[in-house]
Amino acid sequence: MGILDTIKGLFVADAATPAAFTAAAAVPVEKSDGWENNFTGLGTSLRDKTMQGSFQPSLQLGDVELSEAFHGDDLAGKIVEFRPKEMFRRGYSLSIEGDDDAAEELEEAAKELFLNDMARDAMIWARLYGGALLIIGAVDGQLPTMPLQDDRVRDVSFLNVVDRTFCYVASYYSDPLKPKFGRPEIYQITNAFGSKLTQIHETRVIRFDGAPADNLKRRQLAGWTPSVLQRPYAVLRDFASSFQAAANLLVDASQGVFKMKGVIDAIASNNVQDLQTRMQLTDMMRSSARALILDVEEGEEFTRVATSLAGIPDMLDRFMMRVAAAGDTPVSILFGRSAAGMNATGDLDVRMFYDTIASDQENILEPVLRRIYSMLQNVIGQKGKDFKIVFRPLWQPTDAEQAALELSVAQKDKLYVDMVALLPEEVALNRWASGRFSAQTTLSKEAIDARKEALKDETRFEPPPPMVAPGDPTGADDGGPVQMPAGGDKAATPKK
Repeated sequence: MGILDTIKGLFVADAATPAAFTAAAAVPVEKSDGWENNFTGLGTSLRDKTMQGSFQPSLQLGDVELSEAFHGDDLAGKIVEFRPKEMFRRGYSLSIEGDDDAAEELEEAAKELFLNDMARDAMIWARLYGGALLIIGAVDGQLPTMPLQDDRVRDVSFLNVVDRTFCYVASYYSDPLKPKFGRPEIYQITNAFGSKLTQIHETRVIRFDGAPADNLKRRQLAGWTPSVLQRPYAVLRDFASSFQAAANLLVDASQGVFKMKGVIDAIASNNVQDLQTRMQLTDMMRSSARALILDVEEGEEFTRVATSLAGIPDMLDRFMMRVAAAGDTPVSILFGRSAAGMNATGDLDVRMFYDTIASDQENILEPVLRRIYSMLQNVIGQKGKDFKIVFRPLWQPTDAEQAALELSVAQKDKLYVDMVALLPEEVALNRWASGRFSAQTTLSKEAIDARKEALKDETRFEPPPPMVAPGDPTGADDGGPVQMPAGGDKAATPKK
């Protein structure tokens, strides 16, 4: 009987007894929707150690620990604040079509409220603590607990930022037949500088969140979201420990060993002072320019034991990559280190990172700015005027790259003008209307009006008449070029 029959017989024999059924029922049964091999043990809970691993809930970071990590650890602080700062690094342009003075007046009104600084700080504290509110000091004649009526705003007197540690959700929208069902309705704000409690309606604030979270997690956090440091916390801790261990190895990179006869007897007889004096003299004499004198009769010996540092730099590099992945920031930006390897520039990682920031500008920042600017338009008498917010690109090309781009765009524009697909006026407006070069081509109202005016003069687009070379029998008396008549090959009568 083979081994397979023996194993099968054992299983059948065990299964035939009632005790075996009872014992089998007591053993936890693992789901069988993965690969397993009973002979090698791989994939089984009894032999495969990797099958014993499971994900456990991580420790929720407290406010004090988050604050200390942000202010005390450079990597943690950079992960939190770098993205919001980058959103405003190159700024944005605000334009109102056909009215530059109105756009400038709107920008000045926003500067008086420190709009950009307030929005940036709100995003930073929201990323650190998991939430923040930008309170809008809009005056519409209603109580702070009443919904804000944007069309009745007479003034916006201030903008304040309150992080999640000083505010929480007091009530939610409870009507399941309304669009905002389950969302916060009233926030209660505690005063960090006093004892006053304030309740404010959610339409009078702009909410910023930290890391994404589902509804259950939000309820566990009193209506807020986790900090962006919650996920990379363990990786940051391991990275700091690794660098600290490497620093300790450098301290002990080369350890001197002094052998002396009778050390134990000297310690036992309390003759430690002579031993310390001898060791002090030995340390003071050690130098690359001095000889070390030892007592051969006493069996003294001095050696140096080197600590191997091989492989540590590579290991620290791997930790850097792991921290960059956990912090969702390229290594070149997080650590200020250029890309390594042949033909490696790191441009792709940085460009992809800037693309994600541009997405945040469009989806998170622009709606905030648009709402505040709309209120300010009501205040300064620009209600109904359409404005446009354009964020300047974060990636800045070199002078050579910029020159090559402008040359390429100019060649393309010339083709469009020759094809009468664009007019020179349209090209000029698209390239330099904002005061700096732009490769984007759009048909603005001014460009369309210029095209309409140009199209009225139809002769502008007629092809020039063909020219004949001097001395041609159809040419003029003075030998100069003349126009060919509409007769084809027939002789032309020279002009008089």
